Parts: sequence; structure tokens; C-alpha cells
Amino acid sequence: MMIGFYILVLFGLGSVDTARQSNEFMDYMLRLVNGEAEPYRLEALPVPDFNVTVNSNWFTNRAFKAKFQKGTIRGLTRIRRKGDCQPTRWIHGNITLVCTLDLSTIIASYEVNAKGHSLNPRTDWMDVHVKVEVGTAGFEAQSFPNRPPYIKTFIIQLPFELSVRRVPRKSPIDLNEGRSVELTRQIVQYAERAIQDAVLGTYLKALTRVMTKNSDVLILPPVK
Repeated sequence: MMIGFYILVLFGLGSVDTARQSNEFMDYMLRLVNGEAEPYRLEALPVPDFNVTVNSNWFTNRAFKAKFQKGTIRGLTRIRRKGDCQPTRWIHGNITLVCTLDLSTIIASYEVNAKGHSLNPRTDWMDVHVKVEVGTAGFEAQSFPNRPPYIKTFIIQLPFELSVRRVPRKSPIDLNEGRSVELTRQIVQYAERAIQDAVLGTYLKALTRVMTKNSDVLILPPVK
């Protein structure tokens, strides 16, 4: 009975130790990404402009048209792991490390000029911020023993939820409930694509670059 207890304790301590080593590997790698912030423009990554149109739904309003421009994505350098990484394990002869990264630091911001929110034909300005409220990325790295690792998998996981905040600069840009819901839907559609492209495109390139440049020190923890 006591022997079984000691074996269980030792196994538990071993799992904690290897999880800690996996955490340290991931944390160090994410810190190295900051060194790639400038060449990859990770502090303020430009994203494409887009236009939205929300049709009139009552005789007192006109079609609402807005141009979203000068978009930037921030928060990529603040991505961190979410919880503990898994202890390294063998998969098909490769040492494999799996971690979950928290994407809730990411915000896409746009300058927006809009018209059609009132019967007055004027154009008003607002700032729109789209934040990742719930979002994670699955990271998996592999290597042969004593060989440099490579990124096996990097995917955005579900659920992936965004919030939208509209900040008028001078005059309020008010829409009735139906049109406001439609505007938010279109904003989320475009911003979600931009954020996912930034994470799976530019940010993944930075991760890959870090792993290649630092292959002499980025060695996966041994399987225990």
C-alpha cells in the first residue's frame, strides 16, 4: 500500500517537473518573439481597409455607409500561454510539446468615416476597436532527440469571440437596434478574418523565425 503511494507521488512530481520545463521552454520562446517585433511589425501590424453598408430599414433613415481605414492589430507581442503546457511525450518517435496560447490580448483598431446614420448628409468620424474576448491557439512543436524543434501545428481554436466598441469623435453615430446589430456583424466578419490572418500568418512567421534563429538553445525538454 505504502509502496503504491510512493510510486504515485513520484509519478506526480515527475509530471509537475516536466510540465514546468515545458512552460519554461514556451515562455522563453515567446519572449524571443519580442525581438522580432520590429521586422514583423508586431507592435502595430497594418491590416487592410474595408467598407460596410447597412441598408435603410425605415423611412426616417438612409443607407449607412462606412469606410474602415488605417487598421492596426496590437497585442501580438503580449500573447502568453494559457495554463500549463503538457509534459513532453513521444509521438511517432518525436519528442512532442503541446501548449495553449491566450489570444485575448489582441485588439484590432480602425479609423472610420461614416454617413447615413441621420438624414443629414454629413460625414462623421469614429474609432472602432475589436477585441478578442475569448480565443486561444493550439501550439505543437516536435523534434528528434537532440535535434532542433520545428512547429508541427499552430491553429486557432474554438470558441473564438470578439467584442466591438465604437467611439465617436465628435457627433454621435447612432443606429437603431436592427441596423446596429447588422453593423456589428459586418465589423466582426472583417475583423475576425484580419486577426486570424495576423495570428496564422505574420505571428506564425515570427515564431518560426525565432525557432530557426535560436535552434542552438531552443531544445525541447526530454521526455521523462
